[in-house]
This record gives sequence, C-alpha cells and structure tokens, in this order.
Amino acid sequence: MMHCLFRATALPLLLVAAISAQEGRDLKIRIVFPDGLTEKASMSYLRRGALPENGHAYYGVSFHADHSFIEVPWTTERFTALVWAPGCKMKHFDVPVRKSDITLEFNCDLLGTVPFYGRIKGIKVGASAKISVSYMASGTCRWLDGPDGKKNIFCCECGGPQILNISSADVAPDGSFKLDLPDFGRDPIVSSDGSAELDFRIRGLKDNFILQPQPAKGIVTQSISIGVASSYPSEVTFVATSFKDFFH
Repeated sequence: MMHCLFRATALPLLLVAAISAQEGRDLKIRIVFPDGLTEKASMSYLRRGALPENGHAYYGVSFHADHSFIEVPWTTERFTALVWAPGCKMKHFDVPVRKSDITLEFNCDLLGTVPFYGRIKGIKVGASAKISVSYMASGTCRWLDGPDGKKNIFCCECGGPQILNISSADVAPDGSFKLDLPDFGRDPIVSSDGSAELDFRIRGLKDNFILQPQPAKGIVTQSISIGVASSYPSEVTFVATSFKDFFH
C-alpha cells in the first residue's frame, strides 16, 4: 500500500445532465460508456462531505452492463473519480452532489497498446495459471481528495490498486507470458504521475504467491510492482514467493 499527503493534480470534467430526484434517499451517479465498454470498465472514487474525515474512498470498483451507476448518500457534497475502460485513456470526474441524480459521460479517447513479455520463476506453473495486471498510483489518492488544489494536513492510505485488471493472459508451462498493456506513456493522467506503477498477480495455482519483479534495464522495479513506462525490456523476470513466506 502507498502512503501520501492529499493534494490536487487535475481539472474537473463536464457534468452533462441532471435528473430530478427525491430528497432523503441515496442519489445515483450514472457514468455512461460507449457500447460494449460498461462491464469492462473500472474506477476508484471518493465521496466527500463537509469534513475531510467524513469522506470515503472506494478502489477498483467494476461496473455491470445493466447497472452502470453507483449511489451516494444525499448528504455527500462532492464526487471525484478516476475512470478507465479498455482501449481508452483514463478520465477524471469532479462534480458537486446536490439533490438530484447525476449523469456523467465517459467519452473514449482511444489509446493503443505496448507489448510486455515476462517469465515467472521459482514455482511449477502447470497449465491453468493466469496473470493479471492492475494499476495504482499515490497521485490518484491525492487527486481524489483534493482536485481543486486544497491540501489537507493528515496522511492517507491508498487502498491498493485503483484500476483492476487492465490486462490478463495465460501463463505457459515454462512460466513465460505475453501481455498487451495500455500505452500509458500517451495517457496524460498516467504519464504526469511519477508514482504510477503496475501490480502483477498470478492465479490458478494451489497456493497464493506474490510476484516480485527482478531489476531490468529500462524500468523501475519495486518490491511487488514495476513503474509504468512507454516501452518495456525484451523480458521481465518475476520470482514467485509464497504469500506466507513473503510476510515473514
């Protein structure tokens, strides 16, 4: 997890419509996506009240094709969110919450992909393992709490990845895999955030493992993540460590 001081880094996007609602119930904030993207989208958002400590953050929230909205208490004063859908650049939303339902539009600005080749060592992978990649950045947590530039005096704790499953792939029996990652080097939100990183996770094994990237030229490696880059080495090696051993 990442610790940070709250501050703001981005401008609000357009509120495109408002629909009358009854006072005293949870309000709906709908995010409208282009056809076929709703159930593949992911976001992190913050409900902000009059006092910072009354805000509540939600990380890695997914949508369903027939339920593309979230609900906030009618006492919430502001809604901020980072939203992503496959093939698109990320979007920031920052809107006041009054006494009516809100509809926001996610316009997809197309974003290409870059190849990523990796190899997992330290375990027998078998034939059913899959790898997935998620996005996280402490800058996201700072922006969610203060997009207007106001700084708060308390520290916060990011609740893990903010955008889940940006890419996934099967792992070959020899531990190798290939992913197509979003070309985040061309995404203004991501490329302007020096804290942006990628978290790799493996599933389909009998035990739980942490994947630790090994140092490689051209990328920044952390304990369990790598920095976002515009291109990646010909192969990045990950050592699989048992979850229980990693924390001992």
